[in-house]
Amino acid sequence: MEAYDPASGTWSSVAAMTTARNAFGAATGSDGKIYAVGGYDGTKAIGTVEVYDVAGNTWSPAPSLLVARKGLAVVEGSDGKIYAIGGNTGSGPVDTVEVFTPGGGSWVAGPALNHPREALAAVTGSDGNIYAIGGHDATGALGYVEMLTPGGSSWSTAPALGVPAWYPGAAEGPDGRIYVLGGQDSGGSSFATVEVFSPGGSTWSTTTSLVTAEEGLAAAASTGSNGLVFAIGGVTSSYLKTVEAFAPCAPCATGQCVSGVCH
Repeated sequence: MEAYDPASGTWSSVAAMTTARNAFGAATGSDGKIYAVGGYDGTKAIGTVEVYDVAGNTWSPAPSLLVARKGLAVVEGSDGKIYAIGGNTGSGPVDTVEVFTPGGGSWVAGPALNHPREALAAVTGSDGNIYAIGGHDATGALGYVEMLTPGGSSWSTAPALGVPAWYPGAAEGPDGRIYVLGGQDSGGSSFATVEVFSPGGSTWSTTTSLVTAEEGLAAAASTGSNGLVFAIGGVTSSYLKTVEAFAPCAPCATGQCVSGVCH
């Protein structure tokens, strides 16, 4: 694993996970620790969970998922709990949602998605709701977006993506909007489109595209007046180690923002 210091602009190696895995989900919990959840170990979907202690630079086991899954999305809700959303058990996409309280004893079942899917993204918006975005099922790439209020009993429909995507990256930007980066279409081609959504709004809009068309990337954001949205790694015809950074600007009439300036 590598860690990035925005102040110095450098990456450094930190402790490796105990279990090698891909197609897993990850989120930082309310306890300040990083949770690596589920995934694929090269032969099967797994349900194991590991927790990284930043101060100690160590990984330790945490309670496993009730349902082993790969291609799931994981996010910390505004209630401080961790949500493991959707994925594929190896028998197809599922609507399963599980919830974990850091420091708690086990995962519990949460409200099921309306649309079973894998390879989706999830973000907690500035409105406190969790957004399950895009993904893939037997029909191909999906544009569905669903929204859950933590503590609620069901998901509701939110405005759909303009470009259906599976394995996109997604993050809440420093401007409070949700950014969905890249992904793969139903034909298996990666793309560079970036869409942005203001919670409470009615539509997604496009903004400046990624430099590289890619899927399977991670997205993150730094905060503050000079905050950035980062597109980390991903896949094109090969695995990428590149990182791209984008400076959001306040919503503007064109929806196009370059280096923090509306055009």
